[in-house]
Amino acid sequence: MKLLKNYEFHGFGFPVIFDSVPGIEVDGEMLPKVDWKKVGYLVVREICQGQRSALSGNQVKFIRTQLDMSMRDFAKWLGVVHGSVSEWEKKKSKKANMDPHKEFVLRIKTLLRADEWLRKNSVKHLNLEEVVEGIQWEHLKKVAQPKDRSTIHLESRYFANEK
Repeated sequence: MKLLKNYEFHGFGFPVIFDSVPGIEVDGEMLPKVDWKKVGYLVVREICQGQRSALSGNQVKFIRTQLDMSMRDFAKWLGVVHGSVSEWEKKKSKKANMDPHKEFVLRIKTLLRADEWLRKNSVKHLNLEEVVEGIQWEHLKKVAQPKDRSTIHLESRYFANEK
């Protein structure tokens, strides 16, 4: 099995860089051979806990789709109207312009949901204190624009057992 080093994937609406991941050849192209559901939840966890800038519209949409929710269900889950979710997602790669309190709640609720899935699938889980401490509240309050290319980095330790 060949390892792909610094592989940049663009299938989520924003770049994800795998520092080292098992690869497989498909139609003459080397692609990551991973559990994409697991990768999705790892990316969600990285976005919600590790990202220091406000969420982009693409990231909100990615989180919603990873949680397998319609816009209406997602809005209800967050306690907002359906139109708010639509407006956030329309921003695409720009800042979603969420109320900082709503973004904080979104990040915590999403982390807990992702952590539940990851724990069931034998990936180290977080505790609630780590979750809250990991979200940098001061960054959410600022009017920080996400970089045009908010890149998520995934470490090879997450793919040690992939075949």
